[in-house]
Amino acid sequence: MALIEKGADANMFKLKGNRLSSLKWGMLLIGVGIGVFSGNILVNNSNLEEPVSYFSMIFLFGGASLLFYYVTAGKIKKKE
Repeated sequence: MALIEKGADANMFKLKGNRLSSLKWGMLLIGVGIGVFSGNILVNNSNLEEPVSYFSMIFLFGGASLLFYYVTAGKIKKKE
């Protein structure tokens, strides 16, 4: 009723979804998954210890996926 009295619009209560946030988390999780897979391959085919190979690959591919997200999000924002 207060909105009607003031002449305000009720659209201010609509939630706005952020699809770029979903893209960021999806890309990060895919990068971490590839990192775990690559770490497993590295453990089986080299002399590195397990924690070193897993953590290095997770950070490497997780970071690469966030850099790729940064480039992709920039292109998406330019189009909008």
